[in-house]
Amino acid sequence: MPSDVFSDVQISSGIGNSITGDVLVVAEQDSFDRWNTDREEIMHSFNPYVETFSYTGCIDHPGLRDLLRYDGIIEDTAYMLTYDSYGDVETAYDLHSFVYSSVEYTPVDADIDAEEVLFLGRGDCSEMSVLLASLLNARGIKAYVAEGSGHRYVLARIDGAWFPIDASALDFYHAYKLWGSSGGNMYDMSDGQAFLFDRDGVIFNKDWCSNKSYV
Repeated sequence: MPSDVFSDVQISSGIGNSITGDVLVVAEQDSFDRWNTDREEIMHSFNPYVETFSYTGCIDHPGLRDLLRYDGIIEDTAYMLTYDSYGDVETAYDLHSFVYSSVEYTPVDADIDAEEVLFLGRGDCSEMSVLLASLLNARGIKAYVAEGSGHRYVLARIDGAWFPIDASALDFYHAYKLWGSSGGNMYDMSDGQAFLFDRDGVIFNKDWCSNKSYV
C-alpha cells in the first residue's frame, strides 16, 4: 500500500513550475472532448513517427533504463491516483496532472529514479518524464521517455494512438499543439540526437545508428 505521504493527495492544476507550463492551457472539461475529436489525427500524426525507430536499438544504457520503476510504491501510487479514472485517456490525464502539480520544476544534480523523484518532489523535464512514464507503465499504458533538442518528454500509447506528453507543462495537449510548429519545435527528434528509452532498452533512430558503434 502507498505510504501515508500519498494518502491525501490532491490533484491541482499547478501553476508556473515550468518555462513551458503556462502556454495554451486547456480547461479540464474540454480535455476529453479534444481527444475524442482529434484521436484520428493524433494516430496518423504520431504512430508513423514512432514506428520509424528501430526496436532492436544500437546501444544499451542500463543507467537510463534503471531510472524507470513500474512496481512497489510507483505501482501503488499509480493505482491510487487513478482508481476512479475511466479508460486510458482519463488515466493518462490524471497521472500527468499529478506529476505536473506535485513535482517542483527544479534541476537536480544527478539522474534519479522514479521513486526518488516521487519522494523528493522536485526535478526538471528529465525527472518529471521518468516519473510520468513509470506511472503510466504501472497502469498498463506503454510509455517511453523521449529526448529531442535537449528536452525530455513522454510518448505514450493511449487508446491505440501514440501521443506526446510534456510532464513539465500544465497543458496535457501542449506538445501536441507545438509539434511541427513554424516557430520552432523543441519536441522534434532529429536523426542526430533522437532516442527513446524504457525498461527494455534504449532505442535510437535506426538510420542514425546503422553505421556507428557505441559503448
